[in-house]
Amino acid sequence: MLIYLIVGVIAGIIGANMAKSRKQNPAIWFIVCFIFPIAVFGLLFIEKKEDLNDEKATKVIEQENKFSISFQMKNEESWLNLKIKLFEFYKQQNIENIISDKENSWMLGSNESPGYIEAKIDNNVITVVSFKLSKPDISIIESETKQKESPQPKESKQSTEVDTTAKLIDLANMLDKGLLSKEEFEKMKKELIR
Repeated sequence: MLIYLIVGVIAGIIGANMAKSRKQNPAIWFIVCFIFPIAVFGLLFIEKKEDLNDEKATKVIEQENKFSISFQMKNEESWLNLKIKLFEFYKQQNIENIISDKENSWMLGSNESPGYIEAKIDNNVITVVSFKLSKPDISIIESETKQKESPQPKESKQSTEVDTTAKLIDLANMLDKGLLSKEEFEKMKKELIR
């Protein structure tokens, strides 16, 4: 930010001196020449948000210490499901400190590591960013995108009961850790028992 101001001031001084030598108003030209480079830099570095209305559209950015992916969520439960799945994935890496859990944003970190994982939701588009951590398992994210799902083969009743029990235990653990509110827990429990 400081460099933009320095460039703006230098451009403003040059513009004011040129205006003065041509018998123009130096104050106006200082302002114009000050603002112009800042505006150009701003336009060059503003990241355009891509339209993610297409069901298969995702935006992935990979940098040295940062991974980011944005996608259209599949349904209302996608946001909650994603938080649970990310928590379980990073819990295996001893990263289970919930830094923030708000309606539209969620952040997970560790006391031992400077890295974090962050998820945000805006207009049904979920963005997941990992900074100085391993990137999340893409299959977690793909499971919550708006892509068409293939029909699953029918399971036996016993297999379904075991799966439901395991999911209920996971939900109870998430409730204990504060990742789920009581209302969210009850809602997901009712859906599982159906």
